[in-house]
Amino acid sequence: DWKPGEVEITNTYFNNRVSLETIGIALTSVFNHEKLFKVIISLTTNMLRSRYASLMLIDGDSLRLRYSNHLPEEIMKKTRVKVGVGISGWVALKGLPLLVKDIESGTRFLKRNSKRYSSKSLISIPLIVSEKIIGVINVNDKNNDELFTESDLSIIKVIAKYSAIAIRNATLIEKTKKLTIA
Repeated sequence: DWKPGEVEITNTYFNNRVSLETIGIALTSVFNHEKLFKVIISLTTNMLRSRYASLMLIDGDSLRLRYSNHLPEEIMKKTRVKVGVGISGWVALKGLPLLVKDIESGTRFLKRNSKRYSSKSLISIPLIVSEKIIGVINVNDKNNDELFTESDLSIIKVIAKYSAIAIRNATLIEKTKKLTIA
């Protein structure tokens, strides 16, 4: 029996209905950055029923693409966006989520949709820990070509909250390991 606050996730990490709190526990128990980035993107695309997602982390005055489920690795390694520039940069600068129903009309980010995406709708949400913006999750193309909704935004807010904590924890554990080895 499905209950409000529960979402069905089907992927290699989760094979049954779980509550949003369970998602938080699952995310914050992965301590390897690369595995964590994959789990975050897999969880995001499954929960929002979307095709594409990417994770960018702040590195100096830019966002660096750390994981994408649709871009080749050589492009991921080169992709950087200045904080404040474009959609991801604006979200990183302001620390506010952005739900765009149609990128080609009625937004401050008016532009032609990339041929890579079939839908003109997207969500970009900041990753915030202790009031510090550490990155952004971007989501494009719902599987059914529908537009993203306020309900989708509510779900990704929870994912972003726990993802930011998980990234911070993984970073702290990595730093501790380096100090122990030295």
